[in-house]
Amino acid sequence: MRTLAAAALTLLLAACSGSSPTGTTVSSSGASTGSSASSGSSSASSSGSGSSSASSSSTGSGSSSASSGSTASSSSTSGSASGSSSGSGSSTASGSSGSTGAVDAGEPDAGPPFTYSTDPHTYWCNVFVDGTATTFAANDAGCIASLPACAGTATPLGPPIHVTEPQRVAYHEEPPNAGPHWPYWSPWGTLHAHTALPAERFIHNSEHQGVILLYRCDPAAGLPDGGSCDAMAAPLIAFANDGGPEDPLFASQGARRYLVTARPELPSSYAAIAWGWTLEMNDWDASAAACFAAAHLGAGPEPVTVDPDPFGCPQCFVP
Repeated sequence: MRTLAAAALTLLLAACSGSSPTGTTVSSSGASTGSSASSGSSSASSSGSGSSSASSSSTGSGSSSASSGSTASSSSTSGSASGSSSGSGSSTASGSSGSTGAVDAGEPDAGPPFTYSTDPHTYWCNVFVDGTATTFAANDAGCIASLPACAGTATPLGPPIHVTEPQRVAYHEEPPNAGPHWPYWSPWGTLHAHTALPAERFIHNSEHQGVILLYRCDPAAGLPDGGSCDAMAAPLIAFANDGGPEDPLFASQGARRYLVTARPELPSSYAAIAWGWTLEMNDWDASAAACFAAAHLGAGPEPVTVDPDPFGCPQCFVP
């Protein structure tokens, strides 16, 4: 009897003190066997904004194992959720991303080329009256009929709309001279004389009443015979700088809206283009280029003479 009473007293004292009988595991934080939910640790399905586990979750001793070395049946390891994680921006406790997609840090996807239908709007040119060029927005017949042959060939016009850079445009002609284009144009002059600007860039210059001078060469590869593109570019640079006709807005704004760039895709060795007009040349002909410029320089949908904003388009100023 005394032995039984002593045993009962021992069990009663143990229950009051919170200790477990021999063989029962208890986590150091006081969680009961069978569900190790230590203070601050995540449950079987943790949720929360930007975190896969409860804030600063950890087991009381850094793990959910009992002080005697036995592991609770549903214990979670330090810092990891025992079940699935959820919530805005959540990730698993091991640090892997919960998102199935990947962000490409390189060049953005340009997507499929933009397509368009030809636009029946008015052609632009400097109409010649008694041999004198007069800046004028004419209808098709009046504009074309007044021009000399060296003023080039009118081509079907694409609509003067913007597409988001870097999406490309499926132009109808080569070289293209009008149509959809990127929101920013190129700085005027010869900054890009030794590079090949995308047509989506320089067509915006033709919309601004400029004349673009092109030559068939790939600046990265040079000429097919191994020569440099510099020799082909040189006469175009001289023409753009001071050899071509004066811009109609030169006196009032100091404008000289010429642009020189390479175009490896050209069917001819050289070309001059303006909005809706093309002059192709197998050999550089400064006189023919001057005639073309007199007919089209300063004639186009938008009389813009300034360069683009370098803060809005820093890539426009990279030669």
